Amino acid sequence: MNGKKLSEIKYGWFLFIVDFILPLPLTALALWLWYLRTADFAFTLYVVLLPLFFGYLIPGIATNKLKLWAFKWNYLRVENYFLHHGFMYAPYFALSLYATFGDYGPLSATHWITIMISNTFVQCFLTSLHDYLGLKSGMIEIYNKPYREGKSKAEIFLDYGPVGYALFGFTYTLSCLMAHSFLNGSVLNFILFLLAGLALMSLAGVHYLFHEKKIKFRN
Repeated sequence: MNGKKLSEIKYGWFLFIVDFILPLPLTALALWLWYLRTADFAFTLYVVLLPLFFGYLIPGIATNKLKLWAFKWNYLRVENYFLHHGFMYAPYFALSLYATFGDYGPLSATHWITIMISNTFVQCFLTSLHDYLGLKSGMIEIYNKPYREGKSKAEIFLDYGPVGYALFGFTYTLSCLMAHSFLNGSVLNFILFLLAGLALMSLAGVHYLFHEKKIKFRN
């Protein structure tokens, strides 16, 4: 933060509250609301743990191993991302799904499609807003082609953000809907669904890698 106070950083207090104050209490709220709605402990854990683990795994690889982007504020930072990084994802993913899910119970095809479209849009909008403000504040740096060419924060964000974040929302929602239909409560079944969900959500990261030409198809 280069010695600056939060009040001197554009959107500083907003991002500090969203990323450092609210994540833990909102995670507890998400667990409580989902269990209150479903009375299904396994599914409640799933909708929270999936983005929690994803938030540690993919950003950890992208920032500390591949150096594709970095989080620059010094609060709770471990190398290029934050100690509580998974909790910056978990409550917002789980609560956006809660808001768009509707009544818990057997889901029709129409209900599936409605949830997929609405939560993909909500998640894309919220994550896009957060990261654009993060770029403007200096909390986040994205080392993509527009960054290397010295282009504006908007151009840096638009190069990767909307498609990638829509994929985050889509793959998370699809994973949770599959778990809703087929999760049976056994520990092995839960672990397998969690691993499958992480693999599916990782496709958004693979999209970014292909976009940046870090991975190339070989003939």
